[in-house]
Amino acid sequence: MHDSYQGVDPTATKTAIDTLSVGEQKLTEIRRHPFGIIILYIQATFALLLSTLLIVFLLPSVTETLGLSSGATNAIVGLFGLIALVLVVLFLLIATWIYNRSLLIVTTRNVTLINQIGLFNRKVSEIAMTNIEDVTSHKEGIFPTIFNFGVLKIETAGEQNNFTYTYCVNPNVAAKLILDARESFLMQHKSE
Repeated sequence: MHDSYQGVDPTATKTAIDTLSVGEQKLTEIRRHPFGIIILYIQATFALLLSTLLIVFLLPSVTETLGLSSGATNAIVGLFGLIALVLVVLFLLIATWIYNRSLLIVTTRNVTLINQIGLFNRKVSEIAMTNIEDVTSHKEGIFPTIFNFGVLKIETAGEQNNFTYTYCVNPNVAAKLILDARESFLMQHKSE
């Protein structure tokens, strides 16, 4: 076994992201603003209402041509409505879980972006404080301004990908915190 992997338990429930190095401190966890998931709830509710209206108005004409009674028509409408409701609720539960699993972790040594893309698709990226060139916050529109959320962009040196974190709560404060942590890290390691 390679020396750098001694003491690492591959069956442990915590990942390397959940543990900190010696001397490293977690400064903050930045989660996404709830506005992003609320928009999805509104869209799903609108889709459910629209599908219910379509079922109520279109299904009776279909059942008439098939020669079904009004009782059978009501049963079919109720069944389709129930199926649509269950699917929308299941979709919203999964979407909420995925949305809430994405976060940005700032420590004294690095910034880690955990991006839950799907149920079984999670991307974890890390930038060392020495590789951070600039941090930009951007709020555009009435809702981001009123509810204080926006886009946080961390630009890196070299060939590393930049981090873009959408629906960031209070992006101005988050950008300042990351820049201050970077400055503190560079000052501390300049003297060493």
